[in-house]
Amino acid sequence: MNIKNYLTFNPARPNQRSNYLITSFASNFEDLSRESIKEQIAKVDDIETVKTTQEKKSKSLIKRIIFYLHLSNPIEWIFILTFTFVASFFLLFLEKLIISGRKMRLMISSSNYQILNLLLWTISGILFMLLATSVGAFISPDADGSGIPEMKTVLSGITKFKYFSFNAFIGKSLGLFGALVSGCSVGKVGPYVHLSCLICNRCMKLNYFATINKNTSSKIKMLSIACAVGITWALGSPLGGVMFSIESTASIYIVSNLWKSFFSSVFVVIIQNIFLKEKLIQVIDESNDIQINEGLKLINFIIIGLVCGAIGASCATLIAKGTFIRKNTKYSFLKSRFKYAAITGLITSITTFYITELQKTDKNIMYTLFNASATEIPKWAHPNEFFSLFICFICKYILTIMGLVCTIPSGVFGPIFSMGAMFGRMYGHIIYKVFKVNMESGCSMVASAATFSGFSHTVSSALMVFEMTGTRRYLVPLLLSCLIANLVGQSLSMGIFDVLLVGKNLPYLPSIKSKNAYSLTAGDIMSKIDYFLEEGNLKIVNALSVMSKMPKNTFLSVPIIDKKGFIKSKISAQNLFNYVFSMYNEVKGNYSIKGQSNFTEYFSFTKKKFFNIKRGFIQQVKRKFRKLYMSIRDKERLILNKNFKQESCMRIMVFFEQQAKKDKIFLGRKIDLNDKNLGCDKSCLTIEKNFSVVQIQFLFTFLNLSHVFVTDEGKLIGVVTKEDFVQKTEK
Repeated sequence: MNIKNYLTFNPARPNQRSNYLITSFASNFEDLSRESIKEQIAKVDDIETVKTTQEKKSKSLIKRIIFYLHLSNPIEWIFILTFTFVASFFLLFLEKLIISGRKMRLMISSSNYQILNLLLWTISGILFMLLATSVGAFISPDADGSGIPEMKTVLSGITKFKYFSFNAFIGKSLGLFGALVSGCSVGKVGPYVHLSCLICNRCMKLNYFATINKNTSSKIKMLSIACAVGITWALGSPLGGVMFSIESTASIYIVSNLWKSFFSSVFVVIIQNIFLKEKLIQVIDESNDIQINEGLKLINFIIIGLVCGAIGASCATLIAKGTFIRKNTKYSFLKSRFKYAAITGLITSITTFYITELQKTDKNIMYTLFNASATEIPKWAHPNEFFSLFICFICKYILTIMGLVCTIPSGVFGPIFSMGAMFGRMYGHIIYKVFKVNMESGCSMVASAATFSGFSHTVSSALMVFEMTGTRRYLVPLLLSCLIANLVGQSLSMGIFDVLLVGKNLPYLPSIKSKNAYSLTAGDIMSKIDYFLEEGNLKIVNALSVMSKMPKNTFLSVPIIDKKGFIKSKISAQNLFNYVFSMYNEVKGNYSIKGQSNFTEYFSFTKKKFFNIKRGFIQQVKRKFRKLYMSIRDKERLILNKNFKQESCMRIMVFFEQQAKKDKIFLGRKIDLNDKNLGCDKSCLTIEKNFSVVQIQFLFTFLNLSHVFVTDEGKLIGVVTKEDFVQKTEK
């Protein structure tokens, strides 16, 4: 078939070859560039030929449906259904467990003795807080925090080691259970996103879904759907959950993936409504909302947007300050995760014991404040509602900052929404006193969304509140207040997710704000490269030497150059390791026991660098306990042992280089670049050293590159990774 037919795009046929090629190119250049366009077209032709043959021969109804509906990748749909089902029922189990834990804690502190109740309530709160913070110390440090900033990093194409490990899954689940049962003022959206992505990653490792797991583009698409699933489960808002996942995690978004996210989110809400008997937020009673001048309403909602934007921005700023102080302080009660968690648990328990309204979940607080049609709520009327709301608002503000600064699994959505609802209710009381108009519920709803907009620099919170309440009448005020709050928040502080990105030193591509950064070029920010293979010297020993010099990065490639220094092709570090290791396994019987031990030590050290080999859960817990009770002398000895492993590996490498001339069995053998297992890529993307920073950012963002090689008049001189870009453009 003529190649021109493949390059013409027909919008009426979204599964056409040209659309497939364009989508793959735009979302994952590195996967596509491994093969030429003609090879890609040949593959597509083969797949379509097989499909046509199968359709003619098969009498299966499912296969006929797949063929006639032009489903280009039915495995993706099977995966989406499987993953959504598994994730929904695990999150349902965790939700039930958290609810049971809250009930048990209330039950054990409901005796007839007030002092005993206070003592049991406080002790249980501290113990659960210690459980929440201990998972980051003993199980997995990736269990701490929200999860949304890390997913923003992962979806931008950067690998975060051990973030999808089983230890992180166990730690996040236990830590979130402890944090929410303790009554700490944290949410669950971020942890649910992380847990959903962990389940998604595990499902992709099944043999049936291996094609998805091997393709970087498909893998990122599925993880973006997982983000939407986690947010939707926590909020019960399919439309708002999908839009918030795009706002908070995606630097670019493939539009064809949007309705897949909506499909998963609707499926999640159906399961939630069937199995989770939870009191939902009802529609606001508008019967007492007396019609007033629309101009006056507009002014009130503008004021709410301005004030709530400032409240959200101040909260984000104080969280950033608190995190910085905890990292750099000399005081152990702030620096130690256990001492600070115990103090936070103590203050939170005492406060919530005497202010019983704060014992409720954030969703229940929003339900109460949104759904009240009267001017006063009986439970908040002592001594009067305005005073009770003011005290609760101040306490919630302080406890939320303390909770989010604490090193525990935590989300940010619920506390900020309930805090905004309290402020909106107070503002509604002022309106009632001045104008005698009942707008408390409407102001509470609008203020909750606006506060979160100023806090997170997103506007999808308006859509979430609209879905929660179904109040069409307040949709325009919601959007107006959220936009104003967003504007105020961006002018006063960073968004909370950017704060967490910076606080955790995550390598995400920010917008270039420094004037000095615009004058930088690829030559200024690149790292000099000392790991490469020469075409005339392709021996196993040279490959071993290159792998020992390479930094720890899964997606780095080994360039192959000619005698003049021009780059000809590249090989991924993982493929090179597998190729060399398979060749060693074929001939290792020819070496003595001592020789085999040297190879074993080298390969085990290198494998951890490229494949993220980790200890088991029990081994990690034992190691953490051993480190906890070690003396200073023993800790220094442990550090020396780590250095000794690196130094011993380098000594082994020197020994290999000395023996290479004599050893024709393995070390002296030549590397066959035509071997399919090696996956040599002859279409290597490079940039010149005068390439501007703005152009590099464009490549990283829209082609989803992990690194790019830098040349000087065609000769290889260095490499620019995303980590290099972030570190050297911020100065």
